[in-house]
Amino acid sequence: YHPEMAPESLNPEQLVSDTVALTNHLRARFGQDKIYLMGRSGGTFFGIQAAARAPELYHAYIAVAQISNQLESERLAHRYMLQRYRAEGNDKMARRLEEAPVGDAAPLPDAYLKVRDVAMHELGVGTTHDMKSVFTDMFLRSLLHREYTLIEKINLWRGKLFSGSCLWNTQLSTDLTRKVTRLGAPRAPWMRPKYSTTAKAAKAGAQTASTKAGCLPVISPNQLLAVSGKKMYRPRMPQEIAKVISVNASKAAVGTDRRGTAGGPHAE
Repeated sequence: YHPEMAPESLNPEQLVSDTVALTNHLRARFGQDKIYLMGRSGGTFFGIQAAARAPELYHAYIAVAQISNQLESERLAHRYMLQRYRAEGNDKMARRLEEAPVGDAAPLPDAYLKVRDVAMHELGVGTTHDMKSVFTDMFLRSLLHREYTLIEKINLWRGKLFSGSCLWNTQLSTDLTRKVTRLGAPRAPWMRPKYSTTAKAAKAGAQTASTKAGCLPVISPNQLLAVSGKKMYRPRMPQEIAKVISVNASKAAVGTDRRGTAGGPHAE
């Protein structure tokens, strides 16, 4: 992040090109013909496009919480939260959601945005399944990491806010199941975490199922927040990232046949 960065320079095409350029830099630096590309949440929007553009550069593409149709995900989350509030007898929050539908196009309505994060955190939906506040559970925790200087930590969040203002509506408007229909990188069986009983499971797997060559294991694909009992779930960062990497590595080792195609769907 840099405060003088031009907003128009922050666009999907530029970020996908930057990913490929960084890939080539890393290949040269470490003397590798190919590397692994891993994306998480918002990063998967660009990661899968980079893997599709230059599959010859990667051993495989690994997606954690793959975005493929974010607008549909918002509608499913709205439906789920409304059902939960009705079932729990919380008429006030149910009414707020009823009066704030997601709609059929970006940008998301202001009325929905005002209730969205409140409802998601209260019901355990969203970034992590047990967080209550972005400020206390993400921002303050990020300041504890020793790997970065204080200025770097602050600029991380400045960059997040800046990029969100430039890219969010584009991500909402893009259906990657239509935009990315082929990946040349090898794929291992598509899997869901054991907590996942995702709504519209068939659609949730569309990003891998529709590709002629898919990708390495996708955790919580389609960003359709997985339901575990009364809570929706996505792998936590950083508490579960080591487990995600370990599972992906084991699947990468055994999950493909000689042609690099999937052996079948797996549920963890």
